[in-house]
Amino acid sequence: MKEESDNQWGANSKSISQVIKELQTFEDQELTVMVSSDGGETFKPVKLIGKGFANNETYCTLFIS
Repeated sequence: MKEESDNQWGANSKSISQVIKELQTFEDQELTVMVSSDGGETFKPVKLIGKGFANNETYCTLFIS
């Protein structure tokens, strides 16, 4: 498993608009959205998208199984 420091994306976060813009570059818009937290060694499908709240901030949550 790769460590967070080995991951070139480790410290970056994305806004909803940035994610949407990147997803729109895929020709096949019916692809399943998958997430990985270990640098791409394993993947899990996104099951639900929700809105969360913490420390007086609103954020988008991707729920996986």
